[in-house]
Amino acid sequence: VQFASLMAFGPIAAVATGPLNGYITQRLSPRNAMLVNTGAQTALGLVLPALYLGKILNFWTLLVSSIANGWRISSTTNTDAIYVQEFGGKHFNVVTTILAITYSLMTFYLGNVFHIGQFIDKSAMLLPFWIQSAAGVLLLPLILMTIPNTAVKAARKTAAAAASFGTTVAGFVRKYWK
Repeated sequence: VQFASLMAFGPIAAVATGPLNGYITQRLSPRNAMLVNTGAQTALGLVLPALYLGKILNFWTLLVSSIANGWRISSTTNTDAIYVQEFGGKHFNVVTTILAITYSLMTFYLGNVFHIGQFIDKSAMLLPFWIQSAAGVLLLPLILMTIPNTAVKAARKTAAAAASFGTTVAGFVRKYWK
């Protein structure tokens, strides 16, 4: 039951916080949204090994981490959806297809060709967390230096045209709840 709870609450947090994350992401600049997501990912990559090494990793700390990671995945997905659409413009479908293929190929090659999972299982259990945190520490200043802190046109249009949450829910219910 505890394992099932851990497995369920991360995705539940992602789904539950999706609309709020979209709302927040639309009001942030791309740089600030990426900084928040990268900072959260870096923090999670540092906290879990610290809890493990401190011997305080238990069901409750894993549950909180699972919920936090679900929120982070939802926030990152919303950020990607909004800003890839803006930056990709008329080539949005091509850009998203290339990103999906790249992710699939990386997963396939790292898992099936290079057997990274077996290496990590046998010798370097905390290595993915350290790599994730190191990448985040390197990316945070890179994001600050290279991405301008400006609002995105699509976010401004969406914010200007957005209805209240209650109106949106009511419209959804009228349209799909028959």
